[in-house]
Amino acid sequence: MHKRQKITHKNSSLRPMTVSSAVIALECTDNNVYIQASQDLSRDLCHHEQRTGSPFTREHQFTGTILAVELFSDDMQQSASRLAEEYIAKGYSVCNEFELAAEQLAEILVMRMQPVTLTVQTYVLLCEPLAGNDYCTVYVGKTMNLTTRILQHWQGTAAHWTAQHKPIRVEKLMMCGGSSAEDVVVHETQMTLEYMRTWMTKHGEDAWNSIRGGKYTALQLGKPNELR
Repeated sequence: MHKRQKITHKNSSLRPMTVSSAVIALECTDNNVYIQASQDLSRDLCHHEQRTGSPFTREHQFTGTILAVELFSDDMQQSASRLAEEYIAKGYSVCNEFELAAEQLAEILVMRMQPVTLTVQTYVLLCEPLAGNDYCTVYVGKTMNLTTRILQHWQGTAAHWTAQHKPIRVEKLMMCGGSSAEDVVVHETQMTLEYMRTWMTKHGEDAWNSIRGGKYTALQLGKPNELR
């Protein structure tokens, strides 16, 4: 288990971070999945979205949905192989970057050295429950630097909510698709409300209070008008 470091520094954006690799599985068109290791999630996702991430995602376009994210893996190749087996069993065709030939990897490296336009991604974290509950809390956020931002959440410096309710795992990552700051906030808030409604259906009328994100990030929060 990843050891959490207690940090009291208030401005998390100014703190240097140790970048750790993640293993990701990307949903692509034609029932395909692309699996790779990444040390810069935002940059790699934007490359795939703009079809400069690999020959595979140039042919089978990345849909914008990340099916799986594994952080702090002790053996990334083993994690990638396990994910590949999981999605093959579900009926997907899988390209596992760990299994590509050296010349294919060299081509990918050249592609990812090209300039890329960075866009915003939305992420969803499952976190520790509220006292007395047996279900997870949820935090929905947005960023243009997923690797750093997610690690900040794990270290308790990114948001008051995840400082009090420690992240357990990444539930979902996706490209925001918005072209303005307003679009991004709307997308993040819509996803937050979606999770609030889902939690209310699963866990009861008050379960909305286990979700934070978008314009609803305060620790003490009244029930949003959209849910009344």
